Amino acid sequence: MSDQAVSKLGAYLRQLRLERGLTLAEAAKHIGGLASSYLFYLEKGERRQPNPEYLHRLARFYGVL
Repeated sequence: MSDQAVSKLGAYLRQLRLERGLTLAEAAKHIGGLASSYLFYLEKGERRQPNPEYLHRLARFYGVL
């Protein structure tokens, strides 16, 4: 993914989480199998190649799939 795409994805995921009033730890716990640190770096745009399975879980959890 390009830097811009990763940054946009991270900002979107953060927005979805904050709209639901969740901390990183709470979101990671609800999703299952996802460390809050992974989610942190994903939201910061520092995961250049996000795991597709994790993205799918996030999309289902946030109801955007």
